[in-house]
Amino acid sequence: PLMRTPRANAAAGQRKSRRWASAAPGALARGIVAAAFAFPLYWMLVTATSPKGSAYQLPPRLIPGTDFQAFSTVIGGTHWSRYMLNSFFITGVTIILVIATCSLAGYALVALPMRGKGLWFLVLIGALLLPEQALIIPQYVVNYHLGILNAYTVMIVPFAANSSSVFLFRQYFSSMPP
Repeated sequence: PLMRTPRANAAAGQRKSRRWASAAPGALARGIVAAAFAFPLYWMLVTATSPKGSAYQLPPRLIPGTDFQAFSTVIGGTHWSRYMLNSFFITGVTIILVIATCSLAGYALVALPMRGKGLWFLVLIGALLLPEQALIIPQYVVNYHLGILNAYTVMIVPFAANSSSVFLFRQYFSSMPP
């Protein structure tokens, strides 16, 4: 191996310290953002393990307590596993239906020859601009008249196809070579 002179070693050390000094502000900023994102999770742990009402104390208590009674109440006193199973089931079925319906619609908007393809794309963009909150009451009325208010289908079917997923699939298929 080649031996470096003391001057070369000093220059290499200066370059490393300059690199570290230029990278430090970015690392500090990333650390602050990470702490800001992690703080709500930490606060949840603090409030869950602290005595009742301590979340409202001023100044707030920032050290987690040792009382895990809230966790045992939730796990032992509720049907927590059933709630999780319901969530996974509804999410899984919805994802499968979204992929099935929206991929077909996105592919049709790109690959199938049809008149008015540009018009349908503009209708899709217009549907993207419609806020979800504007659909809550009409969806409730339709589900009420169908008699499915207290069923899984009311949480799956309205989300089985949506304009944003059709748009994303259309953009993906249009970026593929013919």
